[in-house]
Amino acid sequence: MALIRSGTQEVKEASSHHSQTVQREAEQQRKNARTLAKQQQASERIAAATAQLSAGITEASSAAEQLKRASDQIASDAEEAAGAAQQSLTAVRADFENRFVHVCDQRALLLQSFRRLPGSNLFTAMRTRRRIARAPIITSSLQQSRNFERLRQTLVLDFRTVSHP
Repeated sequence: MALIRSGTQEVKEASSHHSQTVQREAEQQRKNARTLAKQQQASERIAAATAQLSAGITEASSAAEQLKRASDQIASDAEEAAGAAQQSLTAVRADFENRFVHVCDQRALLLQSFRRLPGSNLFTAMRTRRRIARAPIITSSLQQSRNFERLRQTLVLDFRTVSHP
């Protein structure tokens, strides 16, 4: 009977060894399956992040194009406004020069006629000259000229800022 027991023991040991091998293989397969599942999950996350990144890049590109179009339009409008301001300034200056020449002519005529009056003196002539120099039309024209010059300078600065950020 010793032979049977020994064979049974070998079968038990072989069976035990076989079940340990099967358990190790099953554990290894579960480990591989978990690793594969984690890798697949990571791949899915990377794919989702890549899709979001691609959508963000497309949106940013579209926004950049819109911004470029808007800045081009602003630059064009600023050039047009600067040209219009320059034309207005030229017109105001011409008007001012015409008015100034007219006032100077009137002033000269007044002074000449004043000098011809009997009993006129230098003091009265000087006082009349000061009154003529302070005439509202001259003051108004000078102020308009200064205002248009400031406007032109502002537009030129704005245009330079928009054109060359």
